[in-house]
Amino acid sequence: MAVDWRQAVALTDPACREAVKAHLAAFLRRHDFDGVTLAGLHFGSDGPEKPELMSPAGEAACRDFVRQHGFDLRDLWRQESPHYWRTASADLERFMAGGARGPRRSTASSSP
Repeated sequence: MAVDWRQAVALTDPACREAVKAHLAAFLRRHDFDGVTLAGLHFGSDGPEKPELMSPAGEAACRDFVRQHGFDLRDLWRQESPHYWRTASADLERFMAGGARGPRRSTASSSP
């Protein structure tokens, strides 16, 4: 899904993560850089009001979240769910604080 100029990717999915690493490695090999700073490979969001911009919410992240928290993170945006974000702020906070999103868990390596 394109978001502005950015591309949303599921870095929690091993196959997607490997594809991103391969893409970056190929890009770096094509150009003569004297140094590279990677910034912006993160789990972004414009807040729970725009679930289409929440990431990651791919299958791998959802499976991890269920294992960690006992419910599908997509339930946060289902009004009929007891985990709906507007009425279950503690559940939303678990997601925003990390959960399966992985900000505290590195999914990258230092080599391409």
